Amino acid sequence: MRAVGLGLGFLLVAMVPVILLGLFALAAFAIFAIAYAIRKGGHPLPLIILIVGSIWSETASLPPSPAETTFYQYRSDYEAVVELARQQQLGHEGYCQYAFAVPSKYRYLTRECVFVEHNHGLAVLFRPPTSQRDIAYAESIDALHDLITCDGEHGSMFRQLESNWYICTPAQD
Repeated sequence: MRAVGLGLGFLLVAMVPVILLGLFALAAFAIFAIAYAIRKGGHPLPLIILIVGSIWSETASLPPSPAETTFYQYRSDYEAVVELARQQQLGHEGYCQYAFAVPSKYRYLTRECVFVEHNHGLAVLFRPPTSQRDIAYAESIDALHDLITCDGEHGSMFRQLESNWYICTPAQD
């Protein structure tokens, strides 16, 4: 067994009593609150709806983010720009002095230039005009952390879309 898995196992075993105590306290609160409502002549239905709604709101899935929708809508075009970056066919044109300009037929993919890093493998960062989150391609996790809004200090990885595609969230000031 790996040391990481063993450490996580010990953590979970240590947390079981805390989790069970929390669930027991929540169940006791619900029972006492319903009993109190019945004793006072009220109806427990609003409390039951509140409890069910609270549980449902925590477990319901969220709709896809605008960045995720944009990625899947124009996936082949994002992949084409990554391939151009891999072949070093993107230039520093116009206001893209430290970043790279995309060819005019792909300008709708990003509201600014694309950022390309090669330190730990290829990494490309897009800033879609439909979202405040960024779309990133990275060949490895280390390459992902080379991108400014995915590095953990200036932003973080929000969701992994596929094996090499990510959505990153810039840090908020």
